Amino acid sequence: MTSIQKGSFSRLVIVILVVILVILAGSIWWFKAQYDQLQNQFTALEQSPAIQQERAVSDVTAQLAAHVVLPSNETPSVATVQDADTLKQDSTFYADAKNGDYVVIYQTKAYLYNPTLDRVVNIGPVILPTATDNAQPDETAQPTNTNQ
Repeated sequence: MTSIQKGSFSRLVIVILVVILVILAGSIWWFKAQYDQLQNQFTALEQSPAIQQERAVSDVTAQLAAHVVLPSNETPSVATVQDADTLKQDSTFYADAKNGDYVVIYQTKAYLYNPTLDRVVNIGPVILPTATDNAQPDETAQPTNTNQ
């Protein structure tokens, strides 16, 4: 090879290496952008109210299951007691309720659970209003106290 051919060959190798580096850098940038986008979507999903609600139900039922046998084929409704005084006036089931307690309602039973004391406060049946009770359509089932 002559010196002209060697110079052309070296330039060609350098150009090919630069092109490979540019492609490699672009690929790394593109994969990093895709990764960041997926991370943002995952974070948004993690912070969605539905996911947080699912986790709260799962956490509360796991704590409650340490004390009582729960129905395994149902997903309960879980509510947090926010005005215990009003609930105490509405039903004796809530006689020992405190703000922050959880009401875990299954189809046939309701549980009042105090997470601070890690204690089941009350268990009662769920009695649904019937048509003969002249119930309004928007009324909700209230657990009743069987510990009387």
